Amino acid sequence: MSITKTIVKEPEEEHVEEVIIGIKKPKSKTFVTEDIEVEETIMKKRKPREPTSEEVEAEMVSIKKPKKPKIHMEEAEASFTKTIEVPTEEEPIVEEIYEEEQPEEFVFKRKPKPKPLQFEEHEEEITIKKLKKPRKRPEFPEYSEPENVTFRPKRTTTKEDVDQEFKIQLDSYQEEEISMSGKVKLKKPKPVYFEDSSEHNIRIIQEVEDEGPIIEEIIDEGSEPEDTMYDVDEPDEFSDKEVMPEQEDDVPEDVYIKLRRRKHRPPYKVHEHEEESVSLGLPRKKRTKVSSYDEDSLQLRLKRRSSGRKYAEEENSLSITRELREEDLMVSICQVVSDNEDTLNLVEGEKVYVIDRYNADWWFIRKHLTNEKGWTESHNLMDVVSYTHYVQKKLNEKIDKLPVIEKPGPGSFAPRFVEKLQPINTPEGYTIQFECKVEGSPRPQITWFRQTQIIMASVDFQMYYDDDDVATLIIREVFPEDAGTITCVAKNAAGFASNTTELTVEATSDHGSEVASRRSMSRESSLADILDGVPPIFSKKPKCKCVDEGTNVIIDCRLVAVPKPTIKWYFEGKEIDTRDNIKIVTKSENHMYCTVMQITKVAKAQEGRYRVIADNGVGETQLPIKLKVRTGEKEKPEILEPLKNSVIREGESITFSTQVIGNPQPKVQWFKDGVEIKENIKVDKDVYSITIVTATDKDSGEYTIKATNPLGTAFDGASLTVEDSGVHFEPPMFLTRFEEQTVKQNETITLTAKVTGIPRPDVTWLRNNKPLQPSDRMSTEYIGETTTLKITKADSETDSGDYKCIASNIIGKASHGAKVHIDVDKVTFTKPLHKTYTVEENKTTTLECETSHSVPTKWYHNDKELTGMDHRVISHEARIHKLIIKSSSYDDAGFYKCVVKKQVTDTELKVTEAKPEFVRKLEDIESNELETVTLEVEITSETATVAWYKDGEEIKPKPNKFEMIKNGKIHQLVVKEVTVYDEGEYTCVLADQECSGDVTVIELPPKLLYELENITISQGEKAIFEVELTKGDALVKWFKNGEEIQFSDHVQLRIDGKKQKLKIYDALLEDAGEYSCMVADEISSATLTVEKPLVEFVKRLPDITLVTKGNEITFTVELSQPDVVVEWFKNNEPIKPSDKFTIIDEGPIKKLILHNAEENDANQYTVVAENVKSTTKLKVEIIKSAPVIALEDLNKTYKVKKDDEVTFTVKFTATPKPDCEWTVSEKIIKKSDRYEPKVNDQSASLTIKKIVENDAGEYTVKLRNVVGEVETSLKVIYMKQPSQPSSPEPVELTDDSITLFWHPPSDDGNCEITEYILEYQESKEKTWKKITKITDTTNKLTQLKKDTEMRFQVTAINEIGPSNPSEPSSAKISKPIKKEPPIFTETLKDVIIGLNKSLTLSCVVGGVPIPEVMWFKDDQPFASKFISYESRNAKYIIENTTEKTAGIYKCIATNEMGEATTENKVIIQEKPTITIDEKLLSQNLRVQSQYEVTATITGYPNPKVQWYKDNIKIDTNEEFTIETTKTTSKLFIKSIERHHSGKFTVKAKNTAGAAVVDLSVTVIDKPSKPEGPLLFREISDEAVVLEWQAPSDDGGLDIQQYSIEKCDPNQKAWIKIATVDSNIESYCIQNLTENAQYLFRVIARNPIGSSEPLESEPVTVKRVAEPPSPPRGPIEISGMTDTSFTLTWKPSEKDGGSRLIEYIVEIRESNKKVWRMLSITSFDQTSIFVQKLVKDQGYHFRITARNKIGISDPLITDDKIVSGRQITPPSPPQNLQIITVTSKSVTIQWETPDSNGGTEITSYIIEKLLSKSSQWSRVATLDSYCLSYCIDNLKDTNELNFRVSAENAIGVSAPSYTESVTLKTHATAPSPPTGPLEIRLIGSSTHVAEWGVPESDGGAPLLGYNVAIRDVKKTMWIEVGRCKEDVQKFNIRDLQEGHKYLIRIYARNEIGMSDPLESEEPYEVLHGTGHDPHDEPRSMMTEPTGWSTENTSSWMREHNMDADISSYARAKLRRRDEYFFKIWHYAKKLFK
Repeated sequence: MSITKTIVKEPEEEHVEEVIIGIKKPKSKTFVTEDIEVEETIMKKRKPREPTSEEVEAEMVSIKKPKKPKIHMEEAEASFTKTIEVPTEEEPIVEEIYEEEQPEEFVFKRKPKPKPLQFEEHEEEITIKKLKKPRKRPEFPEYSEPENVTFRPKRTTTKEDVDQEFKIQLDSYQEEEISMSGKVKLKKPKPVYFEDSSEHNIRIIQEVEDEGPIIEEIIDEGSEPEDTMYDVDEPDEFSDKEVMPEQEDDVPEDVYIKLRRRKHRPPYKVHEHEEESVSLGLPRKKRTKVSSYDEDSLQLRLKRRSSGRKYAEEENSLSITRELREEDLMVSICQVVSDNEDTLNLVEGEKVYVIDRYNADWWFIRKHLTNEKGWTESHNLMDVVSYTHYVQKKLNEKIDKLPVIEKPGPGSFAPRFVEKLQPINTPEGYTIQFECKVEGSPRPQITWFRQTQIIMASVDFQMYYDDDDVATLIIREVFPEDAGTITCVAKNAAGFASNTTELTVEATSDHGSEVASRRSMSRESSLADILDGVPPIFSKKPKCKCVDEGTNVIIDCRLVAVPKPTIKWYFEGKEIDTRDNIKIVTKSENHMYCTVMQITKVAKAQEGRYRVIADNGVGETQLPIKLKVRTGEKEKPEILEPLKNSVIREGESITFSTQVIGNPQPKVQWFKDGVEIKENIKVDKDVYSITIVTATDKDSGEYTIKATNPLGTAFDGASLTVEDSGVHFEPPMFLTRFEEQTVKQNETITLTAKVTGIPRPDVTWLRNNKPLQPSDRMSTEYIGETTTLKITKADSETDSGDYKCIASNIIGKASHGAKVHIDVDKVTFTKPLHKTYTVEENKTTTLECETSHSVPTKWYHNDKELTGMDHRVISHEARIHKLIIKSSSYDDAGFYKCVVKKQVTDTELKVTEAKPEFVRKLEDIESNELETVTLEVEITSETATVAWYKDGEEIKPKPNKFEMIKNGKIHQLVVKEVTVYDEGEYTCVLADQECSGDVTVIELPPKLLYELENITISQGEKAIFEVELTKGDALVKWFKNGEEIQFSDHVQLRIDGKKQKLKIYDALLEDAGEYSCMVADEISSATLTVEKPLVEFVKRLPDITLVTKGNEITFTVELSQPDVVVEWFKNNEPIKPSDKFTIIDEGPIKKLILHNAEENDANQYTVVAENVKSTTKLKVEIIKSAPVIALEDLNKTYKVKKDDEVTFTVKFTATPKPDCEWTVSEKIIKKSDRYEPKVNDQSASLTIKKIVENDAGEYTVKLRNVVGEVETSLKVIYMKQPSQPSSPEPVELTDDSITLFWHPPSDDGNCEITEYILEYQESKEKTWKKITKITDTTNKLTQLKKDTEMRFQVTAINEIGPSNPSEPSSAKISKPIKKEPPIFTETLKDVIIGLNKSLTLSCVVGGVPIPEVMWFKDDQPFASKFISYESRNAKYIIENTTEKTAGIYKCIATNEMGEATTENKVIIQEKPTITIDEKLLSQNLRVQSQYEVTATITGYPNPKVQWYKDNIKIDTNEEFTIETTKTTSKLFIKSIERHHSGKFTVKAKNTAGAAVVDLSVTVIDKPSKPEGPLLFREISDEAVVLEWQAPSDDGGLDIQQYSIEKCDPNQKAWIKIATVDSNIESYCIQNLTENAQYLFRVIARNPIGSSEPLESEPVTVKRVAEPPSPPRGPIEISGMTDTSFTLTWKPSEKDGGSRLIEYIVEIRESNKKVWRMLSITSFDQTSIFVQKLVKDQGYHFRITARNKIGISDPLITDDKIVSGRQITPPSPPQNLQIITVTSKSVTIQWETPDSNGGTEITSYIIEKLLSKSSQWSRVATLDSYCLSYCIDNLKDTNELNFRVSAENAIGVSAPSYTESVTLKTHATAPSPPTGPLEIRLIGSSTHVAEWGVPESDGGAPLLGYNVAIRDVKKTMWIEVGRCKEDVQKFNIRDLQEGHKYLIRIYARNEIGMSDPLESEEPYEVLHGTGHDPHDEPRSMMTEPTGWSTENTSSWMREHNMDADISSYARAKLRRRDEYFFKIWHYAKKLFK
């Protein structure tokens, strides 16, 4: 459309403006916006000043028509009079409008103001008043008093159903529409308003004729001059700045507008612009300033309309309807929260209509959905088109910022939507669910958006992403404000994809202004602008596991989370961690977490449901895991994984699969709707599945699996729904995607994606969220489903970045993106990082650098690559690279570097401390009793800590009461089960800040938790009625038959906290009746029935029966009649005979035996006979016992070979589990790759992998627990190949044979020689012949050639392998001519052997001719079938040794040349062994029981047996009975008592050795009563403090608790007040009645029972205490600086009868009146360090003392104290601490005061205070340079306190105090230093000795080491030096070459010196060439011993040494400070 507008103006003459407008004919009634091209030429002169007269000249607007037919009016009309003023210029304005069709003509003529028209029916007046616009922003405009507007109807001709509408729509092109019979879009200029108030009248006259032009006359007068400005576009010359009202001329214009006729003519209506200030029928808003324009003449030519309709003339009033135009529709771009009642709440995306634009900042709007009206700021709104682009842009930006958790791996691919989101239209209030299916690898992170805001998970917005890749968003209760665009974004390291749909919500409820907004009425917003974190999401979910018992189970789960989550494992609801056979390990990489649970040798008891819970504050995720353990026992079938309901489309496939177990193997069947299925079934071990390949509608139904075996049946089922696959509209979906790629500079970028959708989607390409602009280098293709983007000559500056492809159709939208990197050959940093950056904690800082090209870089922090996925964001914009660190913390400090192509720029970031502050403070809380209260604050720092106080007293964590939780910046105090005592003011203190909140507890009335129960007992038994209350202090009354019970010895009431028991002892028949308990308004009743006993107990069960775990216990009762049948019960359940229980009936004696008592056997056991019963409570005790090693594991020997893996196992019994220490050669073995020590409840083991020879030796294992220790040794023998035997020697030669003999190897390789291999060869041959399997050391070779030279060699073989062959020997085969007498080449050897062993006596005989042999025993010849003589080897084999085998054996060889004899001695002996039943090794016995132990003794000769008690020899006497036979020895104690507890030892000894076995006995009983007297430390009007001491005898078991009870002397009912732990020996009893008299008692309890009570004398509770007296002055100042000093006062003179608790110090500035708390000190500290003062500022202080009664009067400074430097006493010494504590001394250390007071420190004063004293005593006064001191000669029974004060010339400072300290007891000399003692040469004359620290310091700190040496030729030891305790090296110089020395090292503590560590062999001094000794570190140098003048001859005599040294070293001593030798003789002569 073209518009030409021409205006010609002559001087002082009116010009006619003609506007011709052409409009295309619309196709339908629907309004269509069309683009309009406007061309304007405007030439106007400025108008003259506007007339002052209010009367404005009117302009006549006429419409010309050929004839004017009579028109009948069918609808209401009105005349509308309006003033239109248009500014004009002198230059002509030309506007041309081109139109295809013939226009009709409208002529508008301005005329004088017409006469008022007359109403025939009625007349209405409306007053509209315009108020001035205020200068500053006022309250929002209101509609005020109206002006009078008169509308008078005029009879005229009009068209029916014609409407005149003005709709304005603002879009991105800023187009405006004007519609009369057509619509024209024109740009709307910004109006200028001026103040004016006038009457506005508009008259509309419309005349229409069938043929010919339609002429309409509009008379416009007195109207506001707004519409003309909006009718046409105006250039800048018409701007408001140029056209001012006073400059306008009264120039008329003629405007010709051509309007195209519509097909369908809507009825005319007068619509009001939203900019107009006229409101009809409503109060008008305040007057606005409006620009005024001249009157115009306007001509409109309209195309002729062909209408045959006739209009009847009718007189009526004009109906004016206010309707909003399309250009008024706007969208909220953000969430707006109203701050007053005039403004509206808005949510992002909400549609509104603009009613009025009050100014550029504030608009009056109406909501589209709720019609609520109100004000909002204009910048919150945006037109629809612009908002659409805005949403897309914001979404793309936020998608880029979403975190990527996992790094891409092999097979990675970007996410893709398999199933899209579907739009939802729903009424409000419903629950809706969005679902889509998305795939990707790594598993993508799912994020949901509404508009541009991220939806955070909450109760109302629930999100899931399950194993089936289905992402779900559930909105529980949908509101109209939820409507809008819903987007699902899936993102991983390979890329991202998004899918968008619409949510439409129909408003059904009243959302008027009276209804609160959704934020306040419904729920908190779940929208977030950024993604603060990622809740834990499991990426790997293990399924059910089924394993065999005893196997190892590993369950691992992987998850992603930001920030780091807390991961916990649970089994059956209880948290588990690493213990026993369970090991839990969690590892992390980036934001991926892997948590693994390993169960070693899983047990059946560990079967069940496990759960992993991960929580990181953003969200919590749970993962259930089921574990099934098979034991081989029969069990019914079980389906481990339930089937899931499924919905699929036709043609798709589906598989139902589950795991089924059972024993025997179950039969499994599949059913569909009850009919069995036998096809497509697959079985894989325990996994059963059924597959439907191509689903049809017939496959829909219920699928069931059934598993059956003889023990039972299991079922499970799921439904399958097959949906119709008809063609539907589908949103876009990417089938294939492009991946991240790197392209070389100037190469081509090619990105290809495949997208589908119905209808076919449109595709848009973006780079860095901006549309790609066409260029010669870029081309796109979209063929079929494939779209391709190509960019040639890639440039790193312009083409690198994030590329996105967006596909959209009418159903939805999908997007996909990936990075493209342009690689360049060379990159440099043109702008490096600064050298350092500094940022304050919690602030944001940016590290920025610039590169020569736009390429990606990598950032590192302390050499660890950053991902940019946490609070450290990596930004890359062209060449600029930024690392933005948000909310900096100390962890962010360090070194950073940016790296690209081996180019690096680095920097250091320093984080400075920020003062922590409260972000959110405490609030008051009101809670019901017994609920949990959580107090919460939020601070600015994650590292700062807070302290919690209640009513001024600090709160410490307490189980089941107070719990402090820190979660980042959130700090919580959790108070559990609150009571009225928890009420008060709670304070959270952060540094010097604090905030408080009150906790109010609503007290609940006491109630009974359960009712009384009826009881039936026999006469003489005890009846107990028990109730439990909600409150322990409730008033309870007991009644019998309606009368209150008076308590006595017969009827007693026991109160134990909230439980009360009414006990009736030795019940009588008259005790029967109704008993009731009343508390508040509740009453509970029960009946007691007392029967006559049918039988009586002669012996009853004890109240408590104790048994040690693992032992058996016998319950015994005796009845008065023998033939009564009894029943046994455990916790009221009948007991049947079994492996656990044995029931014995011995007439009147009845027994129940419980075997192998376990902890779960502890219960109540009852025996019932007829109508009587007896009950006992069984306690199973795990009593502490020292370790005892099993006899079979004592002194074992292990044989190993190379590369073996060996495990030594030592079984033991001990409670608790002991610590284990393995040593070899006095070195402790620690866990390593080769050594793995382990210990469990029953055994200790050591595993050595890949054995080497050095591993051989003696290993010692030491087991130690709190009770005692034990150790044993194990010998490890390393087996290896034997050494070579001796060379074979001939012992007999013939012409064809030879008998050879050889000696066995000298080393058999530590294992038996199994055979020999004899090799022989003729001397001329090269090959050897072998004879194998030779067991003796002789062998005869036959069939040899005479006179042949032969060579022989022999090889020994053991289990490991063969030795090297022996050295060859040679012999000539010929019979010797010379005869020789017999000779034994191998003689008999003495033997020591045990009984029942095999023994071989063997010797080898030589001589020619062959000798004969005879055997003798004890000189008596004997013969035996076990005597043999072959190959010159004489043997006698004894198969089984006996006692008679011992003797002297002799073998005599005889021939004609003589005889020879060999003999040996055989000794029979066996080391003793002692065997005792393992159950007897450690016993726990009750007092007065019998103790009997029988030891079986073996050994030969018969051992001598001796018994010991605690290492003291015992024999048979009145107390002990010992019976010893040849094979046994028995110890018997008839009645064991407490003093028999300890260690019994039995020792057997003979000539072969000794055996020892220790037995542990613990005699247990109930404790003695607490030690008295019971003291009253404090007595007040309502409280008493009791003190007592522990029992002298705890009964052999730890005291568990003390029970404290009170009693009114007038009654006999003891009431339990409290139960306290065993370490508490005082208690404050509160809530007592003033002036009342009480008795108190304390009872000690151990597992056996309760002691006798320790009772007090009667005590009357009355007030005896009062507040303390004030602290005493004068107040002294010390350690003054500009901003600090120390304030000191004297303690209160009187404590008021109650111990002081604290001093309270307050401060105020001298120019202020308000006191504020400064600090609180403990009662024994009378000084405080005051800091952070202002220099030269005056301060006042007041100090009060507080005891339990109250606060004293204050001590106030008389004059103000001015901070500043002046000479004062110093401040207290700093950091006073205890360094060492021994049995006799304490060493303390301190630092100089913070301030010396302005003058030098002169001394330090040390004082001590005994715990039982109130006076400090001075210990020492030290010089100012001394900062440590050892206080010695202290007693080990005292608890001590120390304090140190500093002194200068002015005075003494306030003291610094130590903590209380107790001296160590039972110190001894240390153990010797540990070996080996190593000595080596490090210089030509310097030798260094090294050793290890002692195993024990003897209970006192080591002071150092003494070194002594001795020449082996001398007898005297000489001390040559000393070392400090932390040095284990010593240099020795100037030793004489060629001499040998022994060296000793002693360790010393304050008790004395240890035994020495001595070198095993003498050390020989050789001439050395070692390195310079000065190279040794100074730490090796020794402390000089110094010169001594003491007489040391006694030392020599004590050590039996001779003074025979006359000289020591050749060289003279060079440095006395290094060497000093103690010489006791010839000293003068030596040093001449």
